[in-house]
Amino acid sequence: MNQDFYQSREWRQFRDRIIARDMGCDLGCPDHPITDWVLRDGRPVRPRISIHHLNPITKDDVLQHSEKLLDLENAICVSAATHKAIHYGTGQNAKMLDGDRKPGDTCPWRK
Repeated sequence: MNQDFYQSREWRQFRDRIIARDMGCDLGCPDHPITDWVLRDGRPVRPRISIHHLNPITKDDVLQHSEKLLDLENAICVSAATHKAIHYGTGQNAKMLDGDRKPGDTCPWRK
């Protein structure tokens, strides 16, 4: 169900706006460029940028097309590793800017 939303034109346009606003940098920080590239036929084609909802979205948000889905203030660019650290407290970025992460943390730069 949520994959239909993430495949939609509306989401892709929103995603592009977030990437442009954050200049494709991890956590929107200019000194943290996202450098993990997607490879196609062994050649890098683009960085692997994820969009993270600061306030998590729910199944109901998707079903009701809540404003949280496309709220510019509720989304930020993150690398795949940072996204895993935020949601699961795992991966190479498990210790982030303000220290240890816990599963369910949604805003890594606030204590």
